Amino acid sequence: MPVWSKHPLFRLLCAFVTGILAAYYAVDSILPFYIALPAIVIIIITGYYIVSKHKQHTYRFSAILLICFVLLGIIHTQTFRYLRQQVPDDIHNSSSQNFILLVNEIPIEKEKSIKIIGKITQMENQNKWMNANTKILLYLQKDSMASNLQYGDKLLISTKINEISGPKNPDEFNYKRYLNLKNIYYQAYCKGPQWHLLAHQQGNAILRVSAQLRNVFLRILQQSGLEVDEYSVIAAMLLGFDDNMDTELSRQYASAGASHILCVSGMHVGIIYLIINFLLSFLDKRKYGKQLKSMLTLAGIWLYACITGLSPSVMRAATMFTFVSIGQLFQQQNNTYNSLLASMFFLLMINPLLIFDIGFQFSYLAVFGILWIVNLMKDYIHIDNPVAEYFVGIICVSVVAQLFTAPLSMYYFHRFPNYFLLTNTVVVGIAPFIIGCGIIVLCTYWIPPLFTLFSHLLSWMIKMVNACIAGINSLPGSSTTGIAFSITQTILLYLIILCTLIFLVYKYKRYMWTAFGALILFFCLELKCQIKLLRREEIVFYHTPSSVVIDYFYGKNCYNYCTDEQSLAYSDFACNNHRCLNRIKNIYPIQDRHYFQLGNYSCLVLDTLLIPLDTPCLKVDFLVLGNNQNYHMDAIQKSIDFDMLIIDNDFSPYRREKLLQQCDRLHIAYHDLSRQALVVKLP
Repeated sequence: MPVWSKHPLFRLLCAFVTGILAAYYAVDSILPFYIALPAIVIIIITGYYIVSKHKQHTYRFSAILLICFVLLGIIHTQTFRYLRQQVPDDIHNSSSQNFILLVNEIPIEKEKSIKIIGKITQMENQNKWMNANTKILLYLQKDSMASNLQYGDKLLISTKINEISGPKNPDEFNYKRYLNLKNIYYQAYCKGPQWHLLAHQQGNAILRVSAQLRNVFLRILQQSGLEVDEYSVIAAMLLGFDDNMDTELSRQYASAGASHILCVSGMHVGIIYLIINFLLSFLDKRKYGKQLKSMLTLAGIWLYACITGLSPSVMRAATMFTFVSIGQLFQQQNNTYNSLLASMFFLLMINPLLIFDIGFQFSYLAVFGILWIVNLMKDYIHIDNPVAEYFVGIICVSVVAQLFTAPLSMYYFHRFPNYFLLTNTVVVGIAPFIIGCGIIVLCTYWIPPLFTLFSHLLSWMIKMVNACIAGINSLPGSSTTGIAFSITQTILLYLIILCTLIFLVYKYKRYMWTAFGALILFFCLELKCQIKLLRREEIVFYHTPSSVVIDYFYGKNCYNYCTDEQSLAYSDFACNNHRCLNRIKNIYPIQDRHYFQLGNYSCLVLDTLLIPLDTPCLKVDFLVLGNNQNYHMDAIQKSIDFDMLIIDNDFSPYRREKLLQQCDRLHIAYHDLSRQALVVKLP
């Protein structure tokens, strides 16, 4: 490819990523270092010998080198996962475990609990303390002591550890996989008497100081007189703290296509980079001033990255700026593509599982597109007015970033913001001024008149942005929802985009035909899916906390049953992804209270003990028991003839176990919704 052929690191990175994917999806066992590393060395030496003797076989050495990087990716990924997960085998077999936990992220205050991500360093096993190394998601009962916990605190915990469970509804967000990619495999809940504080200020000193600075900055913003929504926006934009953001406000930003503003990313790091560069510009004329300026700039960027939580997008930006600054420090001609690829390779060497992080993927795709296409646009767009040039630049960046991230966004979130150009022109245009004003507010805290002045200015700008977001969401057709693409279709979309752009830029006709062929294949896959869905008939009994939720799919129509309206919000959360992926267009509520038809199948929902025993036996296909009643299956069988018993999730553990024992004794076919939703595909 014309652009990539100049960057051999790209080929090595592709091979390394291939090894990571192979290790995650295909390789089950660890390839030992004492076998793998000598094999790689032997392969490289052999390849070099072949090339030195036969110059025409250079391409063979390149192929051998790529194979070595694939093996390196496999070894590194498997070793990384193994070393990050070292715990005793019976970690969750006993009713209670004693362990020492180090708080290694800033605790998050929830409505009724304190959420902590920590690392278990020691664990009691058979009356002996053993070293351990595993991250855990811990919820502490909310009280004054738990609210005062900070990064670096060491706790003694005595509670039961549970393995994080996977999704229980079809196509539901896989929270277990999301946490596993962060090396979190276990969770626990701990009441006040079950934990004790052992020590303060443990862990990494740099991260501890960064966390303390972040808390200081958050307190300053809280004292600036901002309203709740305004505070949550600036805390997310400036410090990466979005845990207290209102759900509706977050939804509005996502629907308008501006959620990236609330995540500290390359744009935010770039602004910090420019500010530090400007403040240290006086060093340029001094001896060794440029070297000192580069070091101070990098120190400032990485301090900011630590304060904001070291998210993948921040690490990517900070790492890329680091490579750029080092190149400038040694007065080498910089190639931004090489800096981008080197930063990605560096981060994947630190944590290969970052390749699965959504923010990491979005970040690199957007930056690659901006570096490639926007730089080409500058050769054709010439504007003398600086204000117009600023907003035209924002429009170009927004279009290109959206183009390179849209397929992935539609694959993950099943929506497309139709007014993204309007959103980014307004919101992204003012975001640098909001960030700059937020920094001034933090710096002028000890000068009350200036602090008050800039706090009012910051409040006004955030109110304007929030009003724009609300206005865009109120426009008709603000976003297209219900988009469902497979991973194959997503890859084809990227192939179409890349080949089309290469054809337009470099005029290679073969790429035009490749894009055309990929487009035909994309629509063939879509047509196949549509034909399959038109003939689809399916019943889904969902896992929900306190109500019975049933969907009957017939073609693109869905007939929904829910026992109470209060549970509709959660039922939508449990059902929406599955409905979206099945291309459901219309949803009709089932009005019948207990007995109803699902196509050719009948269903009875029983939530009371009052069974009419003197009536003839009722024949149904599915009998659903709910409402945590003390049912007796002998009596039910005398009044109701059913093929499958569905036990809802709202039973207490005691009554559920008793009910399951009755079913086993009477040889009744049943399904327990507390374990998994039930999907019945009808012929």
